[in-house]
Amino acid sequence: ASTFKYAKFSRTNLRGANLCPLEFTKPDGSKRLQRVDMSGANLRYANISDADLRHCILMGVDLTSAVLRNCDLRNADLTGAILQGAILENVKLDDAIIDLKML
Repeated sequence: ASTFKYAKFSRTNLRGANLCPLEFTKPDGSKRLQRVDMSGANLRYANISDADLRHCILMGVDLTSAVLRNCDLRNADLTGAILQGAILENVKLDDAIIDLKML
């Protein structure tokens, strides 16, 4: 699995990062996604603008004051994520799991 659980990415520049899932084809022809897991990571003050985070597991991630301009978070799981002060301009959130109390 692709995992960055509890990683310390505070103030990191992840601009344009491609962290969308890997797609595998099973023997029966069906597709399986291998999602990137960043649960519990510290992304305070990080620049994540223009990043592709579709289907990412971002449970409990600290995004305090992070910059997420033009970020693709479709189908991402942001359960328990801390989003205080985060800049969320033009973010795609279609089908994302998000706890609006954390905004």
